[in-house]
Amino acid sequence: MEAKRYAAIIFRRLWVVLLSIAAATAASYWYSSQLHPVYQAQARYIVGPALSNPAVTSNDLRASSQIGQTYAEIATSRPLLERVVADHRLDMSPERLANNVTVRWVDLTQILSIRVESDNPNEAALIANALGNELMALSPAGTPADQAQRKADATTAIAQIQNHMHELELESNALITQINQTQSDATARTLTLRLDQLRVDMANAQRNLNDQRLILQQGSVNQIMPLEAAVPSFDPVEPHPRRSAILGALAGLVVGLAGVFLFEYLADVIYGADDIRRIVGLTYLGSLLGRRRTRSASGAALLISETSPAAESYRRLRIALQGLGLGEQTRSVLLTSLGQSVASSEVAVNLAAALARGGKRVILVDADVRNPQLAAGLGVAAAPVTPHDAVHTPKVQPVPSVHSIALLSFEGGAPEQLELALASGLMPKLQELADIVIVSAPPLHVSDALLLARYVEGVVLVATHGRTSRESIAQAVEQLRQVGASLLGSVLHDVPEKWRLGSAPVRGVVASPQRQAPGEPEPHSSSARPQPSRR
Repeated sequence: MEAKRYAAIIFRRLWVVLLSIAAATAASYWYSSQLHPVYQAQARYIVGPALSNPAVTSNDLRASSQIGQTYAEIATSRPLLERVVADHRLDMSPERLANNVTVRWVDLTQILSIRVESDNPNEAALIANALGNELMALSPAGTPADQAQRKADATTAIAQIQNHMHELELESNALITQINQTQSDATARTLTLRLDQLRVDMANAQRNLNDQRLILQQGSVNQIMPLEAAVPSFDPVEPHPRRSAILGALAGLVVGLAGVFLFEYLADVIYGADDIRRIVGLTYLGSLLGRRRTRSASGAALLISETSPAAESYRRLRIALQGLGLGEQTRSVLLTSLGQSVASSEVAVNLAAALARGGKRVILVDADVRNPQLAAGLGVAAAPVTPHDAVHTPKVQPVPSVHSIALLSFEGGAPEQLELALASGLMPKLQELADIVIVSAPPLHVSDALLLARYVEGVVLVATHGRTSRESIAQAVEQLRQVGASLLGSVLHDVPEKWRLGSAPVRGVVASPQRQAPGEPEPHSSSARPQPSRR
């Protein structure tokens, strides 16, 4: 139920959400399209011996990772940025350059990424490569040229050592042959000493050879080598008008929804049956569509067209009230509204018309002595009623617009006269003249409505769609219950057709005004109208 209620709130003000989305989308797209393009270049470097050493240890990787993070911090340091700005004569300060540089150490790898943003793609690539060169110059391992020179020196040294070892080996073989052939002990001892020395020299040469080979096989854990040089990219990374428009639409959706629920909270008005049931727990009798005003020659401004969709909503109301005993256990019903007297007047007139077309004799009582509307709205000449006339000979006047309806108006009277007439037994007298008495009362903020509620057998509370506040209807129900009124339920008046519950509007499927129902008296016949009793 809560989800349905929230959906109804959004649907009521869907235009606010759509307008917010459209405005945010258009603003984001326009603003993004006005920005200058931003280009990005990326250079990547590898730190440590991960690629140059076939036997890398975990200690080497751990040390290289720590050194790589250090390089990432050094890359945005002020001295290094100042050198780049000065060497390449950049038209920017080191602080501004730092804002355009992003250096990231890629976790679980030995890769250092340098990204530079600029409004010039060539400048972005130039700065990224320059920063990498400065880092390599700071490394103890030197630049790639320095490292290549060391390896070349190691290769030359290996060749020289190998030649020297070969000479030592040849000399050792010759000494061994001489020792085996000599007959002199002194000569053999001298040759043996020389052979031992050659063997020592051979061992030293082998160690030097291994050291030089290690230089070729291993790289320094502190070395930084280029992996991918930065190249100019002419595809801007910013702005992206389409992406900005999508993000703007999402922001507009959030703002629109927030605005809808905030307005719903602040407005505090009733829009549907759930509001009435949830707030006051009244029986919901139906939604009455906004009337399509028709003014006939008789001036029936309050009557809706019998062939309009609104007429169907009043027929539903008639059926709902008859299901609650209207016309049988309940012979008199009062309709009162909250804040607008025209609401109860319209509902009273059109409910009476629906009952009359269903074969009931109805008396309408305009009990709003301060602002009477029914006589003028129905095209009936006003006839002021005194308390004496109202009790002994109620001056009901036939309504020419709809047969089987008569009007009793207190127009021109005073609230005290109405109270005296009710106390003198007006309501039972009217019930003798008709099947149903419908009383159009003033709004509940007028004390007359509470007074009238004590003299009728049922009360229907009329709320206006989108205008009646939740607080006012709760107070109204509390006041009516305090005076002992019998609340039959509530209706929602002036509901837009799109809010009508049920199926699509039924147009034209109503009884023709000229066609009489079975057993119904002929229109405008004397038996069709309540007749006043005679003295």
